[in-house]
Amino acid sequence: MVGDYWVVIPAKDEASRIVDVIIKVKRHTENVIVVDDGSIDNTYKTAVDAGAFEVISSSLNNGKAAAMEVGAFAALLKGAEVIVFIDADGQHDADKIPALVRKLDEGFDMVTGCRDLTKAPWDRKIGTNMIKVALRVLWGIRASDPLSGFRVMTADTFKRVKWDVRKKYCVESDILIGSKKAGLNVAEVTIPTKYVEKHSGITRKDGFKILWNVIWRRLVG
Repeated sequence: MVGDYWVVIPAKDEASRIVDVIIKVKRHTENVIVVDDGSIDNTYKTAVDAGAFEVISSSLNNGKAAAMEVGAFAALLKGAEVIVFIDADGQHDADKIPALVRKLDEGFDMVTGCRDLTKAPWDRKIGTNMIKVALRVLWGIRASDPLSGFRVMTADTFKRVKWDVRKKYCVESDILIGSKKAGLNVAEVTIPTKYVEKHSGITRKDGFKILWNVIWRRLVG
């Protein structure tokens, strides 16, 4: 059986949306860590008031990759055996957390919550498909949703998978590449997704950076 798990929520200027995410997560566990990545709004206070177990605040915007790493290390210090990552903008259904966590009992090292990309805005759909093709051709990775921020992994997996905290939104594809190189077993679970009107995450420029990172990592080995 899967042991104690902690949920890490990286957040940047999500005061208007993070409350609902925390409330839904807390239906399943009180172990909620929010990493406020240099927000200029009231994300920190909002997360505290919403009942997050711990809110870690940075005065600088270090990027999603760094925020996820900080939150994961904080979870490990609290004895986490499993770490759940979920975005702060409400696009992921937190009620799917138990389903992803239970999947680990089947012998998987990591489980990704995969969105229905047919319903994604056209620009994100095209960008994601380009990254999917690059991962499959260059790395042999077949990922339905390589940019999903909804992931569950064992503590051991986190320790074995490396990602460059300086590359911000490359973190999701870096996790897949790291898992492939480490020979880990990765599963997928389909999740319902709400595409927010104003996307606060990956821009088209970020998408090209992610694609180049996938190619560059293959070139350097």
